[in-house]
Amino acid sequence: MNTSASPSDRADDALPWSERIAQWVTEHPWTVVLAATVAAALSIFVSLRHLTLDANTDSLISPDRPFMVRYREFLDEFGDLEGLTIAVDPRGDDAAAKRAVDALVSELSAFPGIPHAVGRIDPSEQWRLAPWSMPSAQLQDLLRARSAFPTLLHAPKDAEAVCALEQARNLLAATVAEGVTASRDAQESRVASALLLLDAVCPPPSSESLAAPRAPEYLRSDGGSMLFVQIQPQKDFSSLATIEPLLREVRGVIARVHKAEPTVEIGLTGKPVLQADELATSNADTSRGTAIAALIVVGLLIAVFRSVLRPMLAALALGLTFACTYGVATVLVGRLNLLSLVFMLVLVSAGIDYGIHALAHHADWRGRVRPSLAPRSAMAGGLVPIWVGAATSAAVFYLALMTDFGGLRELGIIAGSGLLICALMMTVVLPAMLTLAARAGMDRTLREEASPLERVGRTAVTPAMHGPTARGVLLAALLLCAVSAALLPKVAFESNLLKLQAEGLESIEWEHRILADSTSASWFGAIICADEACVDRVRLLAASEPTIERTLSIRDVMLPATSERARLRGELAAACAAEPTPCAAATDDGGTALQREGAAALASLERLQTLGRLGGSADQMAPLRERSDRLRILDSALKQPALAGEAARRAQENAQRAAHALREMAEGAAASQREALPRALRDRLVSTRGTYLVSLLPKEDIWEPVPLAAFTAALTRIDAHATGVPFTVHESLIDMRRAFVTMALWSLGSIAALVWIDLRSIRATLVTIGMLLLGMLWTFGCMGAAGASLNLANFFGVPMLLGLGVDGAVHILHRAREGGDPLAWMWTRRAVILSALTTAAGFGTLLFASHRGLQSLGWLILVGSICTLLSCVVVLPALLCVAPDLAGRRQPPLEGGSGGGAGGATPSS
Repeated sequence: MNTSASPSDRADDALPWSERIAQWVTEHPWTVVLAATVAAALSIFVSLRHLTLDANTDSLISPDRPFMVRYREFLDEFGDLEGLTIAVDPRGDDAAAKRAVDALVSELSAFPGIPHAVGRIDPSEQWRLAPWSMPSAQLQDLLRARSAFPTLLHAPKDAEAVCALEQARNLLAATVAEGVTASRDAQESRVASALLLLDAVCPPPSSESLAAPRAPEYLRSDGGSMLFVQIQPQKDFSSLATIEPLLREVRGVIARVHKAEPTVEIGLTGKPVLQADELATSNADTSRGTAIAALIVVGLLIAVFRSVLRPMLAALALGLTFACTYGVATVLVGRLNLLSLVFMLVLVSAGIDYGIHALAHHADWRGRVRPSLAPRSAMAGGLVPIWVGAATSAAVFYLALMTDFGGLRELGIIAGSGLLICALMMTVVLPAMLTLAARAGMDRTLREEASPLERVGRTAVTPAMHGPTARGVLLAALLLCAVSAALLPKVAFESNLLKLQAEGLESIEWEHRILADSTSASWFGAIICADEACVDRVRLLAASEPTIERTLSIRDVMLPATSERARLRGELAAACAAEPTPCAAATDDGGTALQREGAAALASLERLQTLGRLGGSADQMAPLRERSDRLRILDSALKQPALAGEAARRAQENAQRAAHALREMAEGAAASQREALPRALRDRLVSTRGTYLVSLLPKEDIWEPVPLAAFTAALTRIDAHATGVPFTVHESLIDMRRAFVTMALWSLGSIAALVWIDLRSIRATLVTIGMLLLGMLWTFGCMGAAGASLNLANFFGVPMLLGLGVDGAVHILHRAREGGDPLAWMWTRRAVILSALTTAAGFGTLLFASHRGLQSLGWLILVGSICTLLSCVVVLPALLCVAPDLAGRRQPPLEGGSGGGAGGATPSS
């Protein structure tokens, strides 16, 4: 073992700054380790108390963006309308589908986490809506019969029918008795009231009668083939499982209802469901991939470094990095969002790389100096190149601050800071721990013979290649560049979020089924109107836009709110509140009294027809004859003992239904416009402040980017303040694509500047950037050849590849400057190769993920790692063989050494 020359053998006053830091760290290892431990403990304490999790996807977007300001104003006015949708496909059995909807609503309404679950508009809600939706002429006709209202509404229980007949008989008798002395309006009012009372007991076949049974109106798709249950859940954005526990309960209810109604199909979808399913599949995929990758990486590290302790110490340093990064995230940002959560993935990849290079330095120096001095020598040699790699990678993430996408900016702050912390842990704390291990005699090598990976490292293409071989490598690289450049136009940006989800998910399949049936999709455009005139204007403009299928607004269920209609509703409410006329027949025997009062009412009605008090025209006499016919049928049934009971029961039920309908109409007339609306529509039409919402539904599938852009453009033409989920998705996609380009361009500039500061050579800097661009060009060429695309799941892998590519090139150039026997480069090449392999293995496991977005991320990192690795360990050595001066100035070897670098990189740099 050569122990004649190491940084630790020099005089202190001649040591470069990196060696002086290394000397202090290795002389005070307990101080360093304890300081790191205390910092990690404080970070954990602070983060547990103050760091919050925000799982709201809206929080990924900068709140000051104009489209987001409008959307938050919409949420403040109307609340969160993104709910769960249960779709029921009758498959020919509409009755079973309705029973399924009723059962679903009944069970779900009992859940504390579901304040709002509706599947139909009940008859009571229909009657409350009637004063606002029925034409003014019908309201006026109803008010002519106002004298009947108190009797219907206030009759004694179970005496509604007999009291209605008694009051009808009195009104008809009064009309006959007064003769021509009463005004025509008074006569018509009494007759209208009498006829209303008679209709309450013997309703006509028409469903417009107050006593006629009304069926619930079920929520249906535009095509009519599906029934819906709309659920508005309580969302807990402080947990990743925002609605996941609730979804399990809802799916359990669906399973039970489907078992009871097997002839129908029932599915669950909606934006919150799609997001929850995506999060669940991605979490399962990443957890499985992380476990597999950890085993592969640990195995590689133990095999290469022939030690269990050293990789474990590197893992411990990585754990301290995680803890401190959480503390920094708490101080600088204060929360984690769905995008910034991936900083763990970034740190694992980068932390392993920095740890590999630090351990490679250590392994190399163990063969050249005393084991107790190896940590100090390794730290001195690896400090600069590792920090250059960390600084360039961190700079790439910090450049996210220059973008408009809020979630990416927060990720940039946390990941960039975490990378610097990781470099600190691997270049300072890890050497301190290795020093303690060496002092305790714990740092032992498992075996002396070379591992298979080491033998591959010795025989791999090296900077020792000469002449034709090097030129052949460069020519092949140029040919690959030409092919990759030709394939670049085939690389697109996939914006359809459904195409990133796992195949076969129930929520996605039902979303597609709903889209195929109608425009009843998860997304809609929203325009807020201050008055109904604005609603009418928006509806008119929307009808001229070809990308808009239809609108949903207050005008779909209510007529314009005029002063005349308000007066009529007021009169209706007042008339219903009037004092009733005493009902003498209520105290008599029910069946006998009903038959007696019915016969008396029939006699008065026939007398009125005979006298022709209403003018005698056929049209005027027809209503009287119709009531007479129905009263005769009732009278005949009541006179037959076998039919009397059933006839009396039906008459009583009819009267009670009429009273209930009139009572609901009175409530609706007295209620505000919003409260008169059915619960299923209320929140989507009128806010609690009285503003109106016009929802605009697209004609095409706006999950696709082109129809989405056309739809949002149409909304903007209608109203410059239009908003809704289509805007947030469309604009955020634009922001993310712009952020991607901005970060890529600025990253190259910042990387070039940092590399030049390190290497102090324009030629060496250009070589480094050239190798980086070469690897990225090959990567995108492979993507084009495979038909792969960039998307919202894999785009942040590009900054990671930039950091990996420049890191490998910097280490090779540092080692090239030291010169020496090319075999002495073994640990440098080995470290670069191992870094790429661990990154490829870590992300390559995602190729088996069910989430297609994560699959694309794994594919990108795997291919990118290999491409950047080839550019660093194959093309760069060949280029340096042909033009050695491109590496810049060479570092003088240490006195008596064989290629070590004081203050610069060692063979493991």
